[in-house]
Amino acid sequence: MQKQVKKNGLKKSRVHNRRVLPLLLTLIFIFTAAAGMPVSAAASHAYKTVQTSSYSSASDSYSGSDTNSDSSSEASVNGSKTDKESLEEEKTALEGQKTKLASEAAEARSSADAAYQARQDILSQMGDNQKKLADAEVMVSLSKDGISEVKEEQKTIRQDLREASNAKRKVLRTKYDSPAEEARAKAQALEAVAYQRTQLSISRSEMKTARQEKKQAVNYYRYAKKQWKDDQAELDQEVLNRLKAATKDWTDKYQQARDKEAELAETDAHLTQVQAELDAIEAEEEARAAGQAAQNSVRQGNEAETGDGQDSSDGEDVTGSSASGSSSDLHGTVDRSLTGQKAVEAYGYENPSTKGEELVNYALQFVGNPYVWGGTSLTRGCDCSGFVQQVYKEFGVNLTRTCASQLYDGRSVSYQDMQPGDVINYGSHTAIYIGNNRIVHASSKKTGIIVQDNPAYRQILDIRRMF
Repeated sequence: MQKQVKKNGLKKSRVHNRRVLPLLLTLIFIFTAAAGMPVSAAASHAYKTVQTSSYSSASDSYSGSDTNSDSSSEASVNGSKTDKESLEEEKTALEGQKTKLASEAAEARSSADAAYQARQDILSQMGDNQKKLADAEVMVSLSKDGISEVKEEQKTIRQDLREASNAKRKVLRTKYDSPAEEARAKAQALEAVAYQRTQLSISRSEMKTARQEKKQAVNYYRYAKKQWKDDQAELDQEVLNRLKAATKDWTDKYQQARDKEAELAETDAHLTQVQAELDAIEAEEEARAAGQAAQNSVRQGNEAETGDGQDSSDGEDVTGSSASGSSSDLHGTVDRSLTGQKAVEAYGYENPSTKGEELVNYALQFVGNPYVWGGTSLTRGCDCSGFVQQVYKEFGVNLTRTCASQLYDGRSVSYQDMQPGDVINYGSHTAIYIGNNRIVHASSKKTGIIVQDNPAYRQILDIRRMF
């Protein structure tokens, strides 16, 4: 729009030149011919006159275009600010919803795990009942095997006893040469028969014990089987119903957990989209601020050429002040006589009662230090936004780096509610309000960090409170 207005103004001035110049040259030729004045000198004088009027007309058109551009730029900034505020509110709401959904998803997942564990407990109970029956069957089987072994052992013992009895009879029928040999053989035969009878007696005792164990095992098996049948009947009615209910509860809660997680993922995606939109708006605002700074630079250059404007400084700010000492004009008074601790004593607070007043005292001690474009050192040199950022960093507040982005740090306050420590943002420049209608800021390469009267020495875009 600015380019269009400028173009229209120049076009009108050129059309005016085309219409006036021939007529003016004709009149000059006639008069000079009558007066004897050289035609070339008169024509040159007329051309310069027309050029001067043309330049003035174009300058007026350009000034008008700057005014329209400023108003449209301000409206655009306000519009983007409104959009960004709404997006930030939406972002805050989405972050709260994301936190809530994450908590609900965790609770749902925990509830689903508890339901799954309850289901597993019921299945474990069923397995325990079946295991009891299997153990009883094993005991009965082992008892049967023990009885079979005892029976086999008794069979062997009886066979040995029969053999020992036959050997005894044979010994008794045998004729020995001497009574000693006969007595010894009979004693051995009797000993073998006695040993086998003892073994048989022991085996019968073991058989009796084995039969008792078998009886106990059978009784336990019957009891276990009966109990299992009763439990099975209960499972058919109650436990199975509990198992079905537990399974359904688990599947429902697991599905709820998955739904919550899906909703959480959707919210996270929406939050990412909102953040992308915010980043785009910030980039647009930075570009707009850079364009506005360029327009201001061009306008100040044109004003300097026509002799209507103030001298431009080397930095971000135009104070209209002399190179040393103090001066007062529509920009306010700039005092460079007090630096460092003297500035703190002159403009600071003896007993600060707020964080803002403490911050002001801290910022004032750097008055007189140099301005360096892009710098962030409060002692070796910094620019306006670097000065504000580093001062607030000392108090645990992390601000963004540029003037355009600092326009959205903290919260907005009105000019009437401005307090010490508030950040005044001019779009392409920023400063700290110190109270008593004064600011401290990194002004320019010529002035460095200074204290200045009249916070509204240039158009204020917004006032931000960081505490």
